[in-house]
Amino acid sequence: MKIKQPADFHVDRKALIYIGGKDLLQVWRHDVMFQYVKERIPAAEEVYVPRGDHMLGGCEQEVIERIIYWVIGPQLSPKTSQR
Repeated sequence: MKIKQPADFHVDRKALIYIGGKDLLQVWRHDVMFQYVKERIPAAEEVYVPRGDHMLGGCEQEVIERIIYWVIGPQLSPKTSQR
């Protein structure tokens, strides 16, 4: 993402955006990156996992649960899903 040269686009759909706190490819803080995305995809939901990396390393189960919760909705809590 070129934060200083923002892309001119808008997506009118739901999206789930994951950022891992240990992503070595991340050049901006996660809050800056989420703001950039939310300006272009207002219905985007944020998933920030401080211990996660670019490839979901170390947080696969947590991200899977968040995806399930995002798709299915509140009838399945991420904290109570079966493992």
